[in-house]
Amino acid sequence: MDVLVRFQSRAISHACLMRFLLCSRTGRMWRSIDSGHVHKAMTSTAPRTQDLANPRMVRFESHHAQAIADWVETEEMLRWVAPSTVSPLTAEKVAGWKKPEGEAWVLVDTDETTPLGYGELNPMRREPRHLWLGHIIVRPDLRG
Repeated sequence: MDVLVRFQSRAISHACLMRFLLCSRTGRMWRSIDSGHVHKAMTSTAPRTQDLANPRMVRFESHHAQAIADWVETEEMLRWVAPSTVSPLTAEKVAGWKKPEGEAWVLVDTDETTPLGYGELNPMRREPRHLWLGHIIVRPDLRG
C-alpha cells in the first residue's frame, strides 16, 4: 500500500508512519489506496494498540526481510504492497525496496527482533518535502 503525504519534518513523518502501522494493525483506521479511492475498513477484533507492551520503530535490517516476505501470502496481496515487484516475493526483493535516499522502518514490540509491521519513507523526486509512505504491510495475524 502506498500513500503520498507532505510533512514539515522527518520527525513528524516518522511518527506518522508508526501511527499508520499501529492503526493498520488494529483495524481502526486501515486504509488502502486503489485508483485514487480511499477505503476505510470496519473495526475488527484484532488486538488493540494498548495490547502492545512497548511499540516502537526501528530501522529495517536485512534479517527482517524474510519475515516480511513471508507476510505476502498471495499474488494479489503482492500487487497491493509492491505493484512493480515480480512474484515470488523473496527476502532479497524486500531488501531492495528501499530507495537510496529513503528510510525503511520496522514496527516492533518489546522483542526488537520480531517485526510486526514494515513501511518506508521516500522523498518524491520533484518535491522532496513530499514523502511517499511505501510498502506498508502488517504481520497477517495482527491485521485488522
